[in-house]
Amino acid sequence: MDVLLSQQTEIARIQGVLPGVIKTLLGAHHMDHYLGNGKDGFVFKMHNPADPADKSFDRYAIKMWEKGFCFRRKEVDLQQEAFLAQSRVFRTPQVILADPKSDFFVMDRVMGESVYQAVFLSKRLISASLFEAMCSAFDSLNRSGIRHGDAHPGNYMLTDLQLVDTPAGKVIDDADLWIIDFGRAAHGHGNDSSVIRRDLKNKIALETP
Repeated sequence: MDVLLSQQTEIARIQGVLPGVIKTLLGAHHMDHYLGNGKDGFVFKMHNPADPADKSFDRYAIKMWEKGFCFRRKEVDLQQEAFLAQSRVFRTPQVILADPKSDFFVMDRVMGESVYQAVFLSKRLISASLFEAMCSAFDSLNRSGIRHGDAHPGNYMLTDLQLVDTPAGKVIDDADLWIIDFGRAAHGHGNDSSVIRRDLKNKIALETP
């Protein structure tokens, strides 16, 4: 009961700042809160427009769909299904607040780096074990009955990175993996890990200490 009451209180707090958040994100200063985007919409940090010093909303993010992509509201249900199916090999942000008539939803924010940022932009390699863990994560998602359908390096994230130095450079030896952005997801058994193997086959460290 205490947990449920706490959740309801937190949702009420989010609802309290939402009108101001939406106004800000539709205004000139929306990029102050930018986290990322795809063809279907933008993801922003939640915040308290009435009190910039209030950091209690930092743990949440809000996704706003572009007008032509509101049909992707099924994304909310699929992401929440993935959250409930998460296991030791992957995690997914929980959907906190969603309204079927709205063009946005609020979710937990992942405090980490996308694989695109952590590997490609930062010019790092990944250990063979982490590579296999990434593939296993999407295999696990597929076994739960969800096909992600867009498993590029911007759509899965790493937190708690463990870096090691090797003659070849910095290697991400281990990390927690988060699968995000279910805009193109669908029910079914896919083969998302084949995309991981294609995209990262040249980013695997031959050996780690």
